[in-house]
Amino acid sequence: FSGGSNMSCLLTFHYPEIFRGGIYLAGALYVRDVPIPDHPTGRRWIGGIPPPTPERLTLVKERTKHVYLSGVDDIPNLAQTRAVQALAESDGFLHTTFIDVPKLGHGIPKPKVFEKCLRLVEKKLKTPKAPKAP
Repeated sequence: FSGGSNMSCLLTFHYPEIFRGGIYLAGALYVRDVPIPDHPTGRRWIGGIPPPTPERLTLVKERTKHVYLSGVDDIPNLAQTRAVQALAESDGFLHTTFIDVPKLGHGIPKPKVFEKCLRLVEKKLKTPKAPKAP
């Protein structure tokens, strides 16, 4: 939660062989700075994650699942968490989901919301098939 979510991001990005995904509740970091939507000067949130090696970043993009969660009344974390998820998706992350929780501020959602997040992270990924030999 919050700062703990930031640490979850860091661990998931740098240890994809250990962590198959993360649930980022009310906070998220990224491997590069994140544009603040509609900001007149183009200001950005600091990414906060030192870039992993290219090989690890490929594993994170292809083989880990990322659930970004924020309460609709958690200002400014809602906008920042949503922007991180959108940037990850546009950067080619294959398994990202954003969930906004009505009537939730900077707090913990009800268990059924968290259970939904766990199901998303635990869902087995399809193993890509090897190309057929010519």
